[in-house]
Amino acid sequence: MQALNELSIERPQTSADLTELEKIWAASQDEDNAAFRPGDGWWSFTSWATAVRIVRFQNKLLGAVGINVSPEAPDVAEVRLALLPVQRQSELSQVLIREAKVLAQEAGACVVRIYIPARATWAREAANAHHFSLKRTQYVMLLPAERANLALQSPEDIDIRQLGAGEEEALLVALNRAWADTWNFRQLTMQALRADLDGTQNNFLVAISPAANGEIIGTVQAQFDAHKSNQDAGSAYAWISNLTIVPGWRGKGLGRILLKAGINQLIARGARSIALGVDGGAVAPVGLYRSLGFEIIDTVEIWESALQ
Repeated sequence: MQALNELSIERPQTSADLTELEKIWAASQDEDNAAFRPGDGWWSFTSWATAVRIVRFQNKLLGAVGINVSPEAPDVAEVRLALLPVQRQSELSQVLIREAKVLAQEAGACVVRIYIPARATWAREAANAHHFSLKRTQYVMLLPAERANLALQSPEDIDIRQLGAGEEEALLVALNRAWADTWNFRQLTMQALRADLDGTQNNFLVAISPAANGEIIGTVQAQFDAHKSNQDAGSAYAWISNLTIVPGWRGKGLGRILLKAGINQLIARGARSIALGVDGGAVAPVGLYRSLGFEIIDTVEIWESALQ
């Protein structure tokens, strides 16, 4: 066990620090949260964070804490923790939690929100010790392709098709309208949308209705990559995201139709299983996914504490 007075907590100083930090982040996530791993690998810890501290012992990096405070929600500091699997000690975990609160206070935030994988007991116990409360959950759900109920019949007055060239602005409007009443909503920017669409525009299906003046009223994104893996070993990466229905068109079965259309597209491309992520507090979407055979395979817990 490392002596706490021999630990140093500091900003990353060198490119070697940043490289090692990303390795620790990936190792920590792979240990605790493998089902949430994106098809192209874990996103960059340092690119996400607005402030980072590393924990070092005798010149060896053991872990890190990062916060993100966005202009859209300056009162909330979102936190991610990383700790090498061989260093899962209560004292080190609590060092990271304490430093998260310090960073949040320095950033002027009022609430600290930590995302903790369900398997990361080391982080949960430390959050409990610092009087954090469980506020929300996020699920990864998985559907074996052979269990999919794929009967699909679109309403006659609704056209479901691939996103067309030049429709990015209309898509952005539809997505922000649909997500606006969801928990922890952050306005999607065109820059972020274009990055998501880069080379994958054909993965986006949209629902169009003449009754809505030809506007996009629903969306689903069906991402497939045969060179990457799904959460069940051996299956190609196949992921459903951005299943949305704009207000005024909900409760008509359109979400189920779009979901089935996305599943059909993925199976046609060779998917043997389909995964998705969903807010555990969103009762209707979780119920929809369960009704089509999706099952929860992993959970991330969201813990919060108000700063004094």
